[in-house]
Amino acid sequence: MKSTARLFNRHFILLFFSLLTLCFCHGMVCIELPLYLTDAGYGTTAAGYLTAAFAVVAMLSRVFGGRLTDRFPKTAVVAAGCLLYALGCALFPAFSGIGFLLLFRMINGMGYSAATTASYAACADVCPQERVGEGIAYFGIAQNIASAFSAMLLLAILRRWGYPVSFRASAAAGGIAALCALAARCRTGAAAPKAEKKKFSIRDYYEKSALPVGLTMFIVNLGFGIIGMYLTLFAVGRGYANPGLFFTISTVVMMVTKAAAGRVGERVPSMAIIVGCSLIGAVGMLLIALVDSEPVFYFAGVLYGLGSGANISRLDAEVYRRAPASRRGAATGTYMFFADLSFGASGLLWGSLMDVLPHETVFLLCAAVLAASAFAAPVLLRGGKTAEAVKE
Repeated sequence: MKSTARLFNRHFILLFFSLLTLCFCHGMVCIELPLYLTDAGYGTTAAGYLTAAFAVVAMLSRVFGGRLTDRFPKTAVVAAGCLLYALGCALFPAFSGIGFLLLFRMINGMGYSAATTASYAACADVCPQERVGEGIAYFGIAQNIASAFSAMLLLAILRRWGYPVSFRASAAAGGIAALCALAARCRTGAAAPKAEKKKFSIRDYYEKSALPVGLTMFIVNLGFGIIGMYLTLFAVGRGYANPGLFFTISTVVMMVTKAAAGRVGERVPSMAIIVGCSLIGAVGMLLIALVDSEPVFYFAGVLYGLGSGANISRLDAEVYRRAPASRRGAATGTYMFFADLSFGASGLLWGSLMDVLPHETVFLLCAAVLAASAFAAPVLLRGGKTAEAVKE
């Protein structure tokens, strides 16, 4: 299938809505499970176990999900992952034992990992190849939209119908995501030649060109990771009236920034965006830590949305700029492995430090990590060849 000049073609839109629906499903379940477990008498410790089980399985599944994405039709892998996630959601209200719930959350982890890995690789295939970076930036906005509105949708369902209906709604959303993916078609790119049967090779399960981008992502996400997990706790401790407004502001800025970074990134070197936005994020962390002012706190939300949105969208694009088309699945899995790893590491590191250090000090450490990422990125990403250069 030849590349079309249209970025927002039918296949892109179907994949976008597939990711959007899956992320709504995932966002609702992530918020609902702690509430459900607390009401069932298990407490927040059990919710922590389920979160850990999801994260570990999702991280490990990235490796195999990338390999599957390169071997089978990408949209079929997306659909299978969405259906796996839907299955876990449908089973939650049917069994109440914590062992069952852990198993179902692990099924969620496998499905989400496979679906998101294949979604981004498929998106790179359906975009005009000269506009892949821009397309990936727009594509990632689906996750921001779901993040902004999934809690509102969940609470509306819970108030009217309760947990069973909410879990079923999440399962239905997973099914809709699968149908959208199956309706899309993507080219396979320059497929790797099918050689005679060869022995197992670990090289088949990761993409070397994505390793420096993944390591950069790990450092950047480690610095930004405190926001989603512990900012509300920090803001409540300071007595701010509406900490949620920070997330609304940052989400809107992030969506606008991702779209702008996609277009500008085709003309401005990625390194300038990555370094500059890491420093902008560091300034935001400094303001949160050092200035006890609610308006300044919300302004830091603008800086967080700007720094995180543009930075991550350019790193996403860098993965596909470097990886051969036939290895996009492995490249996506490798890259997202580091993103998952940084999510778990930031939760553990910053959570532990906030128990023993003043919260302001921990945010200063996050600023230091982001500043360090600005210096590390040029070293890690130096000399990376494009996919075209690799072919030559």
